[in-house]
Amino acid sequence: MRFNAYSALFSLTITSLVTSSSAYMHGVMKHHRARGLTDTCAYVNSGLSINAPSYGLQYFGLLQSCLCIADLGTFITSSTVAAEAVKVAGLTLTTTTISNLVRHAHIYPYSLMSCS
Repeated sequence: MRFNAYSALFSLTITSLVTSSSAYMHGVMKHHRARGLTDTCAYVNSGLSINAPSYGLQYFGLLQSCLCIADLGTFITSSTVAAEAVKVAGLTLTTTTISNLVRHAHIYPYSLMSCS
């Protein structure tokens, strides 16, 4: 009988550990799903130059900021350099160019693929 009591206690402990870790993992997965796709962020330290069809290659200024792809819309409206680029090259071309700077930050000197 004593063996059964220990066996039952052991089973109860294991069951509660598995249940709590499963609930924890479920919570993490649920949180990840709510955030959507994984975002790409980088510290961009590069000049913003855009080859606008009607104006040719234009330099708009230096971008020195931690940027995430998901937040580019907010950045473009708040950055004077990016806002000027939108006036000349348009929103689509400006967004694409800045997005490429973020995605390929490892190519540019002084830019990093992570933000600190």
